[in-house]
Amino acid sequence: MRPVVVAAFACALLLPLLASALAVQPPKGINKDFGSVPDVVLPVPNISGQFWFMLGSICAPVPADSILHPLRPGHCPEPEPPPPPPPPPPPSSGMVMISEIMYSPDGTDAGHEWIEIVNDTGEPVNLLSWKFTDNSGDHILTLFAGDTIVPPGDFVIIADNPALFMGDWPGFAGTIFDSVVSLSNAGETLMLKNGAGDIVDDITYASTDGADGDGNSLHRIDDGLEAAAPTPGAPAALP
Repeated sequence: MRPVVVAAFACALLLPLLASALAVQPPKGINKDFGSVPDVVLPVPNISGQFWFMLGSICAPVPADSILHPLRPGHCPEPEPPPPPPPPPPPSSGMVMISEIMYSPDGTDAGHEWIEIVNDTGEPVNLLSWKFTDNSGDHILTLFAGDTIVPPGDFVIIADNPALFMGDWPGFAGTIFDSVVSLSNAGETLMLKNGAGDIVDDITYASTDGADGDGNSLHRIDDGLEAAAPTPGAPAALP
């Protein structure tokens, strides 16, 4: 009898015995009580004739009567949870701040007072739900013209009467919010609050800073306020 035929005949006789033995006793290196599993486990038949295998973190579906007890049909062990997300990037430099104050216009104050704010950050800021605060309390901002989202570097006007403001400054084409802007001619502290109620900016002015009824407004500079010609929607034109 040729050697190849003999080998095939021997395998046919031995494989069922090997399968029965492996179905009762786990292969070496397998622990049915969540013990160690070798990095590579080759395909092994069990009594149902189906196969399972593990290769690193990849495993095949396992029948219910498998000798690999911890696994269940069609399921692999639960994967490790993903790593936590990275922390958010730090906030941009700069801030949203009050940049100009018209507290005592030349002529009638009522309806003609306004403040200017600037987005001095490096990203757009949504002013939805923000508030302007003076000595009389918090005042909501109602969009009159433009958009609640302010691009970096843009200026926004908060006016006591937007229609009168447009009459005073017909060339203005930026964003305007309607609010209560009734500023003390003697001076007070003004604040901006975001939608969460946090104070984003505050500044205190006084009549001794200037711009008291002479047609000028107060412009914010690095070390305080300076009186100069009004420039709503644009940087201050200081001498």
